Amino acid sequence: MKPQRLPYEYDALKPFISPDMLKVHYEQYYQACIKKLNILISKTIYENADAVTLIKITKGPIFHNAVQAWNHTFYFRGLGPGCIRINKGPFLNAINGCFGSFGFLKAAFVKYAVSLHAQGWIWLVVNSDGVIEILPGNKSIHPLLNDMIPLLNCDICEHAYAIDYQNDRTSYIEAFIKAINWEVVEKRYMAAVKQITKRDSTYISF
Repeated sequence: MKPQRLPYEYDALKPFISPDMLKVHYEQYYQACIKKLNILISKTIYENADAVTLIKITKGPIFHNAVQAWNHTFYFRGLGPGCIRINKGPFLNAINGCFGSFGFLKAAFVKYAVSLHAQGWIWLVVNSDGVIEILPGNKSIHPLLNDMIPLLNCDICEHAYAIDYQNDRTSYIEAFIKAINWEVVEKRYMAAVKQITKRDSTYISF
């Protein structure tokens, strides 16, 4: 398994995430997970499996490193330079329907992330009913194991923000939200709607 390249340069997320912080996060943590995972699955039945498969069928160290590898890839791809805003349309309408407003979603995301005592991840997901919700969880909880489709995730482990924000998680989450590439998240949402619609129509056809 090879690490995915960043879709932007190390300095692309300034001033929200510094080049030094992004480089450490990507090279020392994400790439380290990939390296360790490759060692663990080498010469086993899992050697050619992708991260999603490993998340769904393994336990222990292989599961943990597969989760971290997949999560980090998803995390980095959900960010982008230039404060890419959310567009008017079905995705924004869905957010307004589920949270009341885009502003309330952002406030709730910060609140959940700050209040989570354990280090881990916080997610924006589409549940099995097609509803967008926030899912806080530790390192072992994953949306793919709970019939949910991830739209966005935020790493709230200290290695993701200590260089820039020390122990100020609130400032990090607020900065993270400003660095989100909402065009990517919207595409993920539209793909999720198609997946759910296809599943439901297949079920109804029987």
